Amino acid sequence: MEQEKILKKILDGLNAGRGTGYFFKRPLADNVDQARIWMEKPTPERPVFPITAYLIRSDKKYAGGVLASESLYAYMLTSMRRKSIMSTALRNIILPHFLQQRAIVRVSLSKAQLGERNYISARRLANAVGFEPFREQDNTCKFMIDASGLKQRELIKGVNIPFSDKDLERLKNHLLYALSHVQMIRTELEFRQGISAASEDLRELFEALREQAEKLPGAWFEGKGK
Repeated sequence: MEQEKILKKILDGLNAGRGTGYFFKRPLADNVDQARIWMEKPTPERPVFPITAYLIRSDKKYAGGVLASESLYAYMLTSMRRKSIMSTALRNIILPHFLQQRAIVRVSLSKAQLGERNYISARRLANAVGFEPFREQDNTCKFMIDASGLKQRELIKGVNIPFSDKDLERLKNHLLYALSHVQMIRTELEFRQGISAASEDLRELFEALREQAEKLPGAWFEGKGK
C-alpha cells in the first residue's frame, strides 16, 4: 500500500541518517515524536504539501510510524514487530495526543488491501488499543474510538526545542523569501487585471508577513538556545 511505502521510506531514511525532504519533529515522549514531513522540496511547478506522522523509536532507532490525517495508518519495520512497541505507543501516547484534536477517530481495515495476515494483525492491534468495531461486511471492518463523552482527556503537550540565533536567522530568511513571492503574485494580478479583492487580500497578507519578519530574530520566542 502507498501508506506503507511512505512510512518505510521515512523510517529507512532516518535510520540511515539520510532524512527525507523537509523534516520537523516535536518529541511527545522518550520514544515517540510527532513529525511533519515534506517528502521533497516544493517548487512553483510542483507544490508539495506535508504529511503528519507519529514516529516510534526503540533502542535509538526508528521502529515504526503512524500516518495521521482524518484516519490513522500504522506500520512497523519487520524486524521490530511482535514486541508490543506499536500497541504501547498507540495506547499511551499517540491516541491520547490525536484525540486532543478530534473527538472521534475511525479506521477502516480491508482484507483485500492488507492481505489476510496483515488484516488479522491490524484487527488485533485495533482491539488492543481501544478501538471498537461498528461495521463489518465484505471482508472490511470499520473501527471507532469515541472520546466525545469523556469529561477530561489526557493532555500531551510535547517538549519545546530551543532555537539558536542561527535558527532564527534562517527562519527570517525563509519568511522574507515567502514575502517576496507574495509581493510578486500580487503585483502580477494588479498589473494584468487591476486592483481586485484578490490583490487586496494579498496586500494584507504581505503586510502581515512583513510585520512578522520585522520581529525576527528573537521576538517570536521567549526562549532561544544559549
